Amino acid sequence: MAKLNEKLSKVEAGSVLDVATRDGAFIGRLSKQLLRYDEIIGIDITDAGFEKAQKKFADDPRIRFQVMDGCATNFPDGAFDLVCLSNSLHHIPEIPSLLKEMKRIKKEDGLILISEMPADGQEGASLTHALIHQLDCLVDTYKGAYHHRTYSRREISDFVTAAGLDIVDVFEDTEDIPSKNAAIEERVEKARHKIEACQEAVDYEAMKALAGKIQEQFNHHGARTAMQYIIFAK
Repeated sequence: MAKLNEKLSKVEAGSVLDVATRDGAFIGRLSKQLLRYDEIIGIDITDAGFEKAQKKFADDPRIRFQVMDGCATNFPDGAFDLVCLSNSLHHIPEIPSLLKEMKRIKKEDGLILISEMPADGQEGASLTHALIHQLDCLVDTYKGAYHHRTYSRREISDFVTAAGLDIVDVFEDTEDIPSKNAAIEERVEKARHKIEACQEAVDYEAMKALAGKIQEQFNHHGARTAMQYIIFAK
């Protein structure tokens, strides 16, 4: 993610918030790439990933984690210089409420950063990852978890502008890290097995066809992490 890293290297942020942080993966990027920060807080609706996150950042007292709903935080107005959301937009049932809250808690001259895998614009090895994500969406929905399909670049931008935010920078970015690509390859192998428990699903035939498409795409193009659509807004 060379473009994003370059942008972050110019950002001086006193207080940073990472919404839907899970195990703090995006905080890892922020802590390495930001020009400066005084504190980074990661919040999520559950603490499922916090043990791993806390171990990861045990040596940095400026980083901490709290269980909190991103749509209704207890932070005061204008608390943060930078408010981030990475690869979680499609897991949020009430996106307008979330963006309204993110806008409320950022400083007047602060930034909102959204990084999301878009549904469109994926090709080659990156499309393999995007197709895997489509299958995850179908499976999770069948199992009762909220998992919206990934949004298009236009839909993501429209969410941001509808919230009354001004987009100050928008771009696409990719990365090619062998360990992450290997993890995507493992998910290709698991795709057909994943749908075995979903044979009663209304969408089972669609799942089966998609699993086959994933394998075909991988056979022709390989696998790598999907392209990210990145927005900085005020």
